[in-house]
Amino acid sequence: MKLDHVVWKSEVYRRFWGKSEKSLDTFSDHTECRLGKWYYQGDGKKSFSHLHSFKAIEAPHRDVHTKGIEALQFAEQNKTDDAFNSLSDMETASDKVLTLLTAIESDIVNTYTSGTTTSIHQHSTEAEIF
Repeated sequence: MKLDHVVWKSEVYRRFWGKSEKSLDTFSDHTECRLGKWYYQGDGKKSFSHLHSFKAIEAPHRDVHTKGIEALQFAEQNKTDDAFNSLSDMETASDKVLTLLTAIESDIVNTYTSGTTTSIHQHSTEAEIF
């Protein structure tokens, strides 16, 4: 999912710099990207929603999408300073998302190797982790 996250951001930059013709309305929001589907509808919600790190990722993940799309909207309106500020905010949120994805991975490993629940191997066959 980290790679998907980076690819989504790269599409924002490609569009921002005029290297992509991708329509603004085709950029997914935070619930429709792969991470969002995993978080809201998929194995993430079902299997890992009890983890603090899992809960903490929602706001910065939403901000990545909101600020990225906002930057493109500002760029279309020739509000360059606002666009760059939104890109900066997107990057700040993105750093948090990547840090939290690593924390989720660590929490999963720690939880399922500490003997407090089923083994990670059994659990990972039931749920997509990353």
